[in-house]
Amino acid sequence: MPTTTTNATEPPTATQITEILADAYGLAGARLTRLDGQVAINYRAESEDGRVVFVKHYQPAADLTAEEDVIAQTRLAGQHGVPVAAVIPSCDGEAITRHAATALSVWQWMPGHTVESGFTPAQQAAAGHMLGRIHAAFAGHPASVRPSPKADRWLAPDLAKREATINRLSDLINGRAEHDEFDRQAAATLAERRTQLRHLPGLLAGLPPLHTQVLHGDYSVKNILFSDDDITAVVDFGPTEPYLAA
Repeated sequence: MPTTTTNATEPPTATQITEILADAYGLAGARLTRLDGQVAINYRAESEDGRVVFVKHYQPAADLTAEEDVIAQTRLAGQHGVPVAAVIPSCDGEAITRHAATALSVWQWMPGHTVESGFTPAQQAAAGHMLGRIHAAFAGHPASVRPSPKADRWLAPDLAKREATINRLSDLINGRAEHDEFDRQAAATLAERRTQLRHLPGLLAGLPPLHTQVLHGDYSVKNILFSDDDITAVVDFGPTEPYLAA
């Protein structure tokens, strides 16, 4: 196991993570490149013998039990033909390595790139086909039959709270001595949302029963990798929380 020590009140330095990669994974002399990440801190790591991996460093508040659930979901999707990154176990066989205040997982580096300027029709078709495959893979998951508090909140929103938020933001705009283009656009959008709120109860009442099940959790452009029009990987699955398949 790693011999690195980390102060529980301070994030590990790149050197400390590199030492953990060497000791726990046999990835000696890894060079780290910081990548985008919303929750975890992500890196591309290339060892001195040329191996390239993806490293996810979990933050101190992370729910590691839920993260283990994420790893299981990723594996399940892969078993159903979804191209996913495989988690690389440590030398001790751990999917998530914990040392002092540091927890991280190491994943296969997947080819491809994200497309954030708009999908082509072929990419749209590929993304839809892959989403259907993911839904089919997770439909039979035991957690899919559980209640979905998240869906219940979506179907029964607190309209008074939203109206109050619109009023507060509108008052802030109206209180400004001068209005710029953003203020004008925001004011118009808020007025539109206020009108929509009045129609929302009728719209929600008219919906048919909506199916909930375990989903990817964040099936968005930043988590789908392409090579031309082909999907090379789907990444960053969420835990087993049922939500609206629609």
